[in-house]
Amino acid sequence: MNYEQRLNDKQRKRFAFMLKQKRKDNKITLEKLGNRLGYSTTTISNWENLKAVPYLYNVEDVATYFNLPMNVFIREE
Repeated sequence: MNYEQRLNDKQRKRFAFMLKQKRKDNKITLEKLGNRLGYSTTTISNWENLKAVPYLYNVEDVATYFNLPMNVFIREE
């Protein structure tokens, strides 16, 4: 798997939805998540609002933080 690869459109939409959902389910602010992962609040917000396209390594960081497999965030249905 090439972790330098950006998500395709379907994966990006799934990631944005799941990121926002998991963050809210766990009552984690954008700021707290950004600080824990080493990303800015703006970056996390841009992913959630489809304003930026993350790389696979970003997805891996988020999945690891939530203790979930990557496919939960990007699988195509």
